[in-house]
Amino acid sequence: MMNQTKKMRRIQLSNLPLYLGLNEESIIKVATDYMVLNYLNDPENQNPILLCEINRKDRTCVLELSSVEEANRLSKIRDIAILGVNCKVTRLGESM
Repeated sequence: MMNQTKKMRRIQLSNLPLYLGLNEESIIKVATDYMVLNYLNDPENQNPILLCEINRKDRTCVLELSSVEEANRLSKIRDIAILGVNCKVTRLGESM
């Protein structure tokens, strides 16, 4: 089931401040904290992000969430502030 919904559970963050030393774990922590604080995660799921893949050249990352519903909620957010920098949130496959 997880492989069938993988494409629908992926979100991209753009304009990441990678020059400030961000890595996969720190992005997962910031995005998870944001989701939990804003009630974007599924009830009782304190770890909604399964995977983070950084593209350093484009200063982007792809987050894989644990459910399609969580991805839908997060994709409605325009941007997330990470270390004081606004990072654009888009659903993978949507135009940037």
